[in-house]
Amino acid sequence: DTFENLLPECFQDLINLVLEDCDVDCLIDTTTTTCQPMRLFSNLQNLKLTKATRMTRLFRGPPPPGCFTNLRKVHMDDCSGRLENIVPYVIPIGPKLESLLVLRCERLKHIFEFDLQDNLRSETSLLPCPPEIHLQKLPELRGIWKPPHQWDTLHLTNNDNHDEFHNLILEAMLRSFNSLVTVAMYECEKVEEAFQLIDHNDQIHEEQFSNLGDKRFTKLS
Repeated sequence: DTFENLLPECFQDLINLVLEDCDVDCLIDTTTTTCQPMRLFSNLQNLKLTKATRMTRLFRGPPPPGCFTNLRKVHMDDCSGRLENIVPYVIPIGPKLESLLVLRCERLKHIFEFDLQDNLRSETSLLPCPPEIHLQKLPELRGIWKPPHQWDTLHLTNNDNHDEFHNLILEAMLRSFNSLVTVAMYECEKVEEAFQLIDHNDQIHEEQFSNLGDKRFTKLS
């Protein structure tokens, strides 16, 4: 049978979770319950998804309290279904995430994306970035970060708003650069800019990658 979602109610103490060759659309669905969701996966540290060809997100509806707050390592391999960006509702990128490995996800175009409406004035970085990122065999990948979809509209309609948003986004990008230690990209032929800027007039200096000690790039355009 094909499962539309999986709601594991007894996995509170789980530390490692591996989903392989599965047909689930999402892992946790809170849209069908009228009561407060219980805590789930709050102790999970390692998540591996392999051949999850139908998965579009981990959550449908609001995530349960404490969910994935201790996640440290995420490994995605051959998840070539409808994933086009890895966003918080697909893979939870939290403050404790140390390593992100993504292989053979054929439709993936960007790794991180953010919404200005929800996160514009957040005190934390709008663009999450774990210290270690490994990307391999992603034929449609354009870059690590995708500019917000509101950007073009703001640029055309309101110069004051454009300047404000531009400065906030650039500041968030620079905070994320500082957390990087290792970046490896292999066989991502369509990548033109690994770290795309909002405006090519902006300058990124070496000190903004002060912790980046290991850079490996092969077969990029």
